[in-house]
Amino acid sequence: MTNDIYAYGEGYVATRGMNNAVQKYVEVDSGVAYTPKENVVLNVGYRYMGVDGKSETPNHALIDGAYVGAGYKF
Repeated sequence: MTNDIYAYGEGYVATRGMNNAVQKYVEVDSGVAYTPKENVVLNVGYRYMGVDGKSETPNHALIDGAYVGAGYKF
């Protein structure tokens, strides 16, 4: 459908077992999308991807911030 505006969100968590240094992997994505034409979508949102380390391995964010994107379906 054209001229649709909608909010979206998704999340994913993987615990243990990834490897010896990672305790947990977290991914969160949320935003707003607009479809001006049937095959075009424009997005703005926030994305976080990070890992929590085991023992002496530090925690760190791989991605943490706002984004703007566009897609084309063919």
